[in-house]
This record gives sequence, C-alpha cells and structure tokens, in this order.
Amino acid sequence: MDMSLTSFGDAFSSDEFQAKAREFPVVAFVLAAEADENVFPKMFKEMLTFLHDMHRMTAREILIVGPKVEPARYRGRRPLSPDEITALWYDGRAVPEEAEPIWLSYQKRYLKRQTEETYAFAEALGINLRDLPGVAFFSTLEDPKDYLYWKLEGQQRSDVVRQLRGIVDAVRKARKDGADPLRRIQQLNRRRFVLKALRGVGRVAPTLIGIAAKVPRGGA
Repeated sequence: MDMSLTSFGDAFSSDEFQAKAREFPVVAFVLAAEADENVFPKMFKEMLTFLHDMHRMTAREILIVGPKVEPARYRGRRPLSPDEITALWYDGRAVPEEAEPIWLSYQKRYLKRQTEETYAFAEALGINLRDLPGVAFFSTLEDPKDYLYWKLEGQQRSDVVRQLRGIVDAVRKARKDGADPLRRIQQLNRRRFVLKALRGVGRVAPTLIGIAAKVPRGGA
C-alpha cells in the first residue's frame, strides 16, 4: 500500500511513482467514502488490522494507492512521525495508549481525504455515484487504454477480503503465465468485475491528472 501521493491523479503524472508502479502487475485505487462502512471499519483498531491485512496480502502483486495525509498535532502533542505511521499501517503494531488520540485524529483526516479523492477520481473516470464503493484496477498508469472496476456494493467486509484473496491469486497466476492480469481478474466474476475502456485517452489522462487541482486540501 502506498500513501505518498497528495492526489490519486498524481499517479498519472509522477515519474517517480510510475517507476514504482512498474514493479507491480496491477495498481488499485480504492473508491470508498467514510460512510461506506462495509469497506472501512468504523473502529480505528479494526481499521488498522484490516488495512494491515490488505497490505500484507497484496504486497507483491497489487499496489494499493491511498491518499497522503500529513500528521498534525493533537492538543499540543507532537505529530506522529512518518516512521511511526508506517509502523502502525504496515507492521500491524499496537497503538500505544498515549498515542490513541493522535492516531484517531490522523484517521479522521485520512478518511476525509479518502472521501474527497474517491468522488473526484470517480468523476474523472465517469463512474456513476450509484456504483460506489468499488476498486479501479490499472495494469499501467502510462497512457492507459482501459481499467477494471470491481463493484463492492452490498458486500460485507469479509466478502471483500475473501474476493481480494482470489484477485491476488489471479494476478499471481497471470504474472507467471505472462497473461493480462485485468482479464484474469475479470474471469473470476464478470458481473462484479467490469472492464471499461478509457475512450479518448488523450483527453482522459489530463482529466485524471487534473483532479489534484479540484480536490480541496482540508485540515483536521
């Protein structure tokens, strides 16, 4: 999981990020708002466990993109350092009791940014709001011709985790066979996984890049 980008749209313009993305067969953008509790657990300890599991599960096959959130002070306390945030997100460490108020503040700001990016990115891709939440999978970020959309509507968190495991297996096998990973994922369930063409890529790519300018940069 990568949370280095200020905006999802930056993935299509950042040479540094695209170099990292080339190491993965698939890049995934989770399009879910704070209200989508079937995707994001409400309690922060459950959310930490869920995202840690997602990171471990997909670490070698799928690069999941999350929005960057700068740590902020909470009632005069020092902000969490990047290393501390990495330890919490990626290493699955327990949150120290004294750090819980800071982490709760960070999580609130993370979900706010995630919600803003979700609606902006969905608009850029032409995804109807009624089709949220979901996940957009790309096999390349450089002049992409299509993407695969995974509909999460009506699914529980356990269903999401179970299907994600199947997706990782499909991507792993596609990599071994030298096959198209998006079409391998689509074969799992053609009702849930819809392959969508990006018509007029020359116009779409600037739109994706331009969502960075449309998303408000809020604080806590």
